[in-house]
Amino acid sequence: MKKGTDAAYTELREATSLTQKDINFYRLMDLTYYVYDYYLEVYVVD
Repeated sequence: MKKGTDAAYTELREATSLTQKDINFYRLMDLTYYVYDYYLEVYVVD
């Protein structure tokens, strides 16, 4: 499984053509939904 930031940068590159050199992500929070076995990472952009 990919690290959260790696997945975020991959999605950003695919959607916008921006790369890791163009933008920085900082983790804001993590949310875990145990009932649905779901984990969500929330990032902010600098």
